[in-house]
Amino acid sequence: SELSLSSNPQRLLTVYKYHKRELEDVLIEIVRLANLEYPSPLVFRNLLNGYLRHNGMKGNEYIVDAEFTDANNPYIIVQRRFSLLRPLYPSFILQPSKNTVDE
Repeated sequence: SELSLSSNPQRLLTVYKYHKRELEDVLIEIVRLANLEYPSPLVFRNLLNGYLRHNGMKGNEYIVDAEFTDANNPYIIVQRRFSLLRPLYPSFILQPSKNTVDE
């Protein structure tokens, strides 16, 4: 099932064209995680702060502060910090060629 983000966080990401798709995935994931942790359904309200650190060995690490409202009571505001790691794809290990005559 697809999660819907009520305040359309995609408009917040127009500046980051290179990472736009990846950041959209991160926002969808934090909405999913927030709804797993909170007993009542939450609706995404605002992206408060975000930090991206690229590590060549691990991948991209995201620290995101987000604000949600309770779907049943819009006066309840929940702020939460998430730390996510998006690992790099499996890398290839170069091995020496088996034909050592030409080297």
